[in-house]
Amino acid sequence: MSGDKSLDIIQQKLHSEVRSVARIPARKHDLLLDVSNGRLEVWAKHFADTEPELLDFIDAIPDTATYYDIGASIGHFALYAAMRIKRVIALEPEALNFATASLNHFLNRDKIAGDFTLLNVAASEAVAVEHLAINLYGAGEHTKALQRTGRSEGASERRPTLHRQPVLTFPLDELTSRFKLPEPTHLKIDVDGAEASVLLGARRCLESRDLKQVFIELEAGEAEQHCSRLLAGHRFELAARHVVRRVSGGYYENLTNCVFVRTN
Repeated sequence: MSGDKSLDIIQQKLHSEVRSVARIPARKHDLLLDVSNGRLEVWAKHFADTEPELLDFIDAIPDTATYYDIGASIGHFALYAAMRIKRVIALEPEALNFATASLNHFLNRDKIAGDFTLLNVAASEAVAVEHLAINLYGAGEHTKALQRTGRSEGASERRPTLHRQPVLTFPLDELTSRFKLPEPTHLKIDVDGAEASVLLGARRCLESRDLKQVFIELEAGEAEQHCSRLLAGHRFELAARHVVRRVSGGYYENLTNCVFVRTN
């Protein structure tokens, strides 16, 4: 069956609502992705070159690992990981991004190598109901942050909050123990300013020798220094640091993707 015909069949099977789907080559895998608005089209088109350091990080993870994606957004990177890694657990609290990630999970369900769990919760340091401040309302938008602790992407480009979405938060330690989820061996965190809260709620996971590496997006300066100290307290050291690329070209001077590795 040709690629175009198989996409047509998938399109017909999507229940009640016409959605656009694109087949996107991503290194060794192809992803089927929802591209039903312009922002989703951009993320799909630039998937392989937006954060190559994250793809490198995922590609180096052993097949037998347990990979947690905290702040999975529309699910592209978590699903890329799930095509090879046996256990992937992804957290995304924002409603529209979670719905898109769920649809992308459906589209790629036959390609997933093992267990893939997508949860509509936020990782934080307490079990609570908090709020996401949403500055651009739409699937694929990234200006969505926990209001108590977060920032919006691009601190110099802040917009007024358009919507406050209630979200359920869990410490990662509580989430894994209460619901008997496997603890991570590799951890990715991208939560727009709430990184310290995620780390403070994951003390047991960070102490476990099973956790080998942490990939985390941080705002350069005080936030990066603070989270580096928290991770150093659990015997992690900085192994690599990358300035985050803009999809439109150039770099975010104030954002870095950092890779920390366990020292012993």
